[in-house]
Parts: sequence; structure tokens; C-alpha cells
Amino acid sequence: MDVYYSPESFGLKTVGEIEWSGAAYEFDLTVLWVSETGQLYWADDSGCSCPSPFESFDRLEDLSTGSFFDFVAHLEERAGARKDNYIDVQIAELITRARNL
Repeated sequence: MDVYYSPESFGLKTVGEIEWSGAAYEFDLTVLWVSETGQLYWADDSGCSCPSPFESFDRLEDLSTGSFFDFVAHLEERAGARKDNYIDVQIAELITRARNL
């Protein structure tokens, strides 16, 4: 049981994710979840295709939590000076989904 494949086991619903690398046989994700009370949770995980994403995240305490603005700041920090239209679209879509919760 992990938060990526079984968010409902943690009382969460997946809002969306960003795949930062897009490389074959690896992942570099930021995922946003929301609780039934509207609390936002997010985390980053990366690796090759061997482990599953977020397999070591087995408690809510393993995730970051905060306001919508805290999450946007996290995405801005992750994006840095990167210029990638595909990632920019993913970021904009996820921010829109989070704002509309």
C-alpha cells in the first residue's frame, strides 16, 4: 500500500501530477493530493523503473502539506529557470485544478 496507487487508503484523492523528466524507464514526479477536509498534500519522488513511485511514502507525515500558495511556491522552486512548454502546461493545469478545489 502506498499513497501513489492507493491514495484513498490515506483519506486522500489525487488532484494531479507533474512528470518533470519524461525520460523512458524512469520517473520524476510531483503529485498533489487533497483530503476530505480540503487539506492539500504533495510530494516529489524520482527513480528508475525498478521501484514504484512513492513506495517509501507510507504515512501522511511523509508528505508536505500547506496552503495553495505553499504548493505553488513549491512548483516554482522545482521548475526553477527551466524553460519547457510541456512542463509549463502541466504546471498551469495542476495549479488550475488546485485553485478550483
